[in-house]
Amino acid sequence: MSIEDRLKRKQQRLAALKLSTQELEEKFQSIAEKLEMEETPEKINARHISNLKLYNELRDTGLKLIQMVADEKQCKMKDVFDDIGYEMKD
Repeated sequence: MSIEDRLKRKQQRLAALKLSTQELEEKFQSIAEKLEMEETPEKINARHISNLKLYNELRDTGLKLIQMVADEKQCKMKDVFDDIGYEMKD
């Protein structure tokens, strides 16, 4: 396959993706109008990222506290999690 063919295929793929993006944006606008929603996708993403950052900070603080308890009891963090009834993946 020549470079020109690959370039043409990539341009076609790009055009298809742009069309798909436009259709999705129109669909979002239609749904947003029906629901009388004033938020933009950018605002929704920003809020979601902010919530994720807060979650991570709280999780890290919780893990530090668990580590302090484990150090005080001279055991593993897993043992502390077992004592309070949580799994490590929680």
